[in-house]
Amino acid sequence: MIIVLRLLFIALSALISGIYFLKDTVFLSLVAASLSILLALGIIIIIEYLSHSIKPRLVVAAITGLLVGLALSAMIISLFPFSILPIAVESLFIPKVILAHILTFAVLMFMVIKNEEIGIF
Repeated sequence: MIIVLRLLFIALSALISGIYFLKDTVFLSLVAASLSILLALGIIIIIEYLSHSIKPRLVVAAITGLLVGLALSAMIISLFPFSILPIAVESLFIPKVILAHILTFAVLMFMVIKNEEIGIF
């Protein structure tokens, strides 16, 4: 079944590219179809390599860590206008961005490193 889906992906890529460039010339249509076949084969090879070398559990942990980190940093940054520091809120753009990046990256790395110990994965 996987082989049929791969062949269907390659054939549809070639067909759609060929039909799209058919309005110009037949030669251009053939070149586009052959290049799309090579690109489709490359995409299949990359997907196969990644699916066999990367653990899905680790990918889910990274995506979850990214989303949780973004939410946490957005909540912490939203508290900046209520700070007791005598600094104008408009001048805190760069520190807010840096803090958001650091917090997001920290949560992402925590989730990736501790993915075996976290029970939801």
